[in-house]
Amino acid sequence: MIWLIIGSVSFVFLLLFDIGKIRGIRYAPIAFWLGGGLLSVATVGLVLPAVNQKVQALRYVSGIVAVGFLLALLYILFVALPAKRTYSSTEPQQLQKNGPYALCRHPAAWCMLFMYLFLWLYAGTKELLIAFVLFPLLNLLYIWVQDRYLFPRYIEGYDEYKLETPFLFPTRKSISAFFKQRN
Repeated sequence: MIWLIIGSVSFVFLLLFDIGKIRGIRYAPIAFWLGGGLLSVATVGLVLPAVNQKVQALRYVSGIVAVGFLLALLYILFVALPAKRTYSSTEPQQLQKNGPYALCRHPAAWCMLFMYLFLWLYAGTKELLIAFVLFPLLNLLYIWVQDRYLFPRYIEGYDEYKLETPFLFPTRKSISAFFKQRN
């Protein structure tokens, strides 16, 4: 239960990071790293009890797929975005609408959802089932607040980006834009 509480509290720190970025608070990036760190520690704490269980084919495959979604999440948040400027600076953030951000405005949300689904399939614990529901729902609330109230205040051009790129569900148009930039 403690891991679920720690993971839930992490979203408060992530929100404080965005608010601090708007206000130009020099120490705001610490809130991001603290929030991300708490969520990571909570996730490891939720998965560890399952590590010594007998490995079956479904668990093994689910664990590998979960790691794949974790890597995609890390790519979207730290490679597709300029990580240093995004998470370690209080300077205004640059709008990113290439790569996965051409598909939808919050592609990492999908990676998080599926990572927790496959972690639950791997571990099979009640706590990870709760985390699979709770953490993506908290993330959905967090990204909705970002999208509606925060990003338009510190990412120049975000309101126009909202008009051309869907919130979460890629459309034909956004998929086409994604593949056009690849050529």
